[in-house]
Amino acid sequence: MLEHDATTRARVKAATRYPVIVVISMIIAFLVLTTFVVPKFASLYQSSKVELPLPTQVLIFMNKAIRTYWPLILPAVAGVIFTFRGYVKTPSGRWNLDKFKLRVPIIGSVVEKTVISRFARIFSTLYRSGIPMLHALDIVAGTLGNIIIARAVGVIKESVREGKGLAVPMASTMVFPPMVTQMVAVGEETGALDDMLTKVSDYYDLEVEYAIKNLSTTLEPVLLVFLAGGVLFLALGIFLPIWDMMKVMKR
Repeated sequence: MLEHDATTRARVKAATRYPVIVVISMIIAFLVLTTFVVPKFASLYQSSKVELPLPTQVLIFMNKAIRTYWPLILPAVAGVIFTFRGYVKTPSGRWNLDKFKLRVPIIGSVVEKTVISRFARIFSTLYRSGIPMLHALDIVAGTLGNIIIARAVGVIKESVREGKGLAVPMASTMVFPPMVTQMVAVGEETGALDDMLTKVSDYYDLEVEYAIKNLSTTLEPVLLVFLAGGVLFLALGIFLPIWDMMKVMKR
């Protein structure tokens, strides 16, 4: 199970590595152009007294802000990172971070399916091994890596303690998909809960594998729009005033 989780994490990182590199490269290129190229054009624009379009004004403003406040930017970024890391260690911070992981577009579904697969496989293994259900649920909750679903498992455990079974409290948490709760209900009725949980885990393993394979394909259009928007903004900011200057010179 540990090897399977490590393999899944490695495949997700591999699928997102290229988009991350492209985004970082775009940000670096944007900062370089804003810091070193824009000032040369800015002096030209100001000497020509051409009315500057909004993209150019934004670029010039960013250049002035970077050149003026650069000694504060790095400490500010470091402070934000330090504060964020401290916040996510608090109960509310961990809750909000795990909630964000489940809701973030594209990646969230992969995270959710991975956690559900882990829940089903570990619970199935423990239950098949003869570990009492309440104790098995305690162990599972501590291994999921997501506090949202872990707390839902805690709610399920309390309901089981009251003799309500698994399927009904699972459905009431609104965390587990209907297919999972239906499979668990069938397992409880037929006495084959461990087998049903194994089938759930196998199903979601395949879903995760398919989602990871299509992750790069899904991210590419989003990345393309982001890059095109950045390039268009830079081009408009630099060349629109030049076109205006050429119009003035022709008059």
